[in-house]
Amino acid sequence: MRARKAQSLALARCVQLHGRYGVPICQRDVSIESAATLCGVIAPPFVEHLSLERRAQLRRIGALLISRRLDWLARWYGTDKGPSAHGYTVHYQRHLGTRRREHLTILEIGVGGDETNTGGVSLRMWRSFFPAATIIGADLYSKQLPPERRITIVQGDQGDTAFLDDLGRRFGPFDVVIDDGSHRGEDIVASFDALWPQVRQRGLYVIEDLQTAYDPAYGGGPPDTPGTSMALLKRRLDDAQITDRSNVHVYHGIAFIERAARAR
Repeated sequence: MRARKAQSLALARCVQLHGRYGVPICQRDVSIESAATLCGVIAPPFVEHLSLERRAQLRRIGALLISRRLDWLARWYGTDKGPSAHGYTVHYQRHLGTRRREHLTILEIGVGGDETNTGGVSLRMWRSFFPAATIIGADLYSKQLPPERRITIVQGDQGDTAFLDDLGRRFGPFDVVIDDGSHRGEDIVASFDALWPQVRQRGLYVIEDLQTAYDPAYGGGPPDTPGTSMALLKRRLDDAQITDRSNVHVYHGIAFIERAARAR
């Protein structure tokens, strides 16, 4: 009985936090038992006694409970940025963890999914991790996803300079730009050239899936092939040393280009 009371109080506290901060409803079919175990709030046997409304409530508050850990959020929402796939979230946590409470503007190129009603899982992850941020997703395909607080999705081609300029005028400047789009070299370069000037000081421009720079299917090839994401990064390394206006952090499959706060 004492344990049951403690569990009820924990759930009540979670509901209180949910009412204060708000979290998105998980679109992925996560079992309530897994959610409870992951969150460490309620022992699985107790879940059986919850009403359907309370079970749905636990799904909503689950993201809030784990919102400080991007690895867990990636698992919760089902994005491939997490440790079970690409392993990018550990690097995002390192570079952005201290800024999660700031009022950031985040643009991600590539919403995910080829159909109009698919994708958006990483946008929800960012929204949970950054509780005060505005999240913009841009995708080649028209997306007809349910409206969600602090998330805006626009359609356009990341290789289209006019579209990119319009993104900057409407939503910029940006604190974080994430290129998880076509992964084709010409699109990556076009997006960077148009959007890098829109990145604020201390801001980050992130390019994911760098391995495509060596894949002919994405316009890549052997090392030193021109026009690839890796060729772009090598130029940015020169800029970091010559002009002192940026810093470049490269990991397996992902790179963070940071606009320096000021030249030294």
